[in-house]
Amino acid sequence: MGLFLRDRETAPCTVTVSHRFEELSAHVRFNNGAVIHPGDSVEVHGAEIMAPYGEGVEETRTATITRASALE
Repeated sequence: MGLFLRDRETAPCTVTVSHRFEELSAHVRFNNGAVIHPGDSVEVHGAEIMAPYGEGVEETRTATITRASALE
C-alpha cells in the first residue's frame, strides 16, 4: 500500500435490516472475514433494501471495500 494509493477489494456480505418498534437498524457482515479499519469505506451493491414495518430482512450481497491510504 502506498502513501497516497487506496486499495480496493470485493467481499461477499450479508445485510440485515430491521424495521421494528424496538429496533431500527442496518448491519453488514462480511462473509469472508474481512475487517474494516478507520478510514476505510464500504459500498454495498444492489437495489435498496426495504423492510416492512414490524419485520426484518436479510439479503446476501457483494460489497466493495476501499481501504484508507497510509496517509489517511
